[in-house]
Amino acid sequence: MAIQWRRTVGQDRIKGSFSRSVANGQIGHAYLFAGKSGVGKFSLALELALYFLCESTQKPCYECAGCRKVLAHSHQDFRYLFPLNFSTEHKVKGNAQKLSDAGWDYIAEEMKKRLRDPYYALAPGGSISVEWIRDMNQAISRGASGSGWTVVIIDGIDTLRAESANAMLKTLEEPPANTIMILLTESVHGVLPTIKSRCQIHRFGSIEPEHLAAELNRRFPDRGEDIPRITSLSYGSLGTAIALMDHDETGDSAIARWFDIAFSPADPLDQALALEMFVEQELDKDFSRGMKIVNALIEECRFAFLHRYGSGAEYIFSSVAATRLRTLSPDDVKQVIASAEEALISLKKHSPMLMVFVNLTLKLLEISNE
Repeated sequence: MAIQWRRTVGQDRIKGSFSRSVANGQIGHAYLFAGKSGVGKFSLALELALYFLCESTQKPCYECAGCRKVLAHSHQDFRYLFPLNFSTEHKVKGNAQKLSDAGWDYIAEEMKKRLRDPYYALAPGGSISVEWIRDMNQAISRGASGSGWTVVIIDGIDTLRAESANAMLKTLEEPPANTIMILLTESVHGVLPTIKSRCQIHRFGSIEPEHLAAELNRRFPDRGEDIPRITSLSYGSLGTAIALMDHDETGDSAIARWFDIAFSPADPLDQALALEMFVEQELDKDFSRGMKIVNALIEECRFAFLHRYGSGAEYIFSSVAATRLRTLSPDDVKQVIASAEEALISLKKHSPMLMVFVNLTLKLLEISNE
């Protein structure tokens, strides 16, 4: 029976692969979905879960009791785990590994957002509680109920700490019959070899620009003039594009301000003070906005490269940045992009915001002055 894909944007190659596997009855027990954030890993995993737990003939139907329970996270044969930034109040006092009632309430609230929109962006950082893993193990060991299948999705599998990873390895190695575990990661290289070796790996590419633009037009019918620019800035990630559309007005001003600080000639001390004030006023601890600024720099680099080879591409944010980048050689532009990608990794790890932007700015000065 064919899978009725309804919500996953793009990724036709992987959709086709799973459609054929289902039609041929060749379903594995463990899959690893690898690809950058927001490209549809969770959306496709969720549609697979809905397919196996749907009670209709056209699967998934999104209307039967099975589908509704999955989307409400009340289906006893479905589990979804993902990294969260747990605070002190989310843990039992005196036992940091045990979740409090507030912790489980926090999980439920974030779960609703994620299931409501599979492209909802997870906050950077975070972890999966070992207690949450043990709860999943118990659900799997009980076996499937009337649906016949147990489906588990674990997002951010590369963020698992040693104790959490050990708690799930035996389940991953010897799950009961009719159990499907789908693990998601942004970096397949960050996943433990003992986990990778037990999974079939599917690599997710960027969403095609036409599919991305069509979905943005559907979601934001009154923002047509913004969509070409947001499509370009999102690097094939629908999750990134939605976040940019939701925070576009305040985000653009922050990007332009940082570009002016980083690329404008100024006394080093004045520049350092301006950068410190910028991080304090514009970013504080908003790592998502920090990553948006660094991604904008990468996009400006792309335009600089295209301009150097005769493209008529227009710069988006800052004439100052455009002028400086345009003078750089292709090798220099590559160095800038490499530095920006290092900054993104640091921001994802919640490194000190000021340190990240100071290091990036200094690297820009070093490259441009050479």
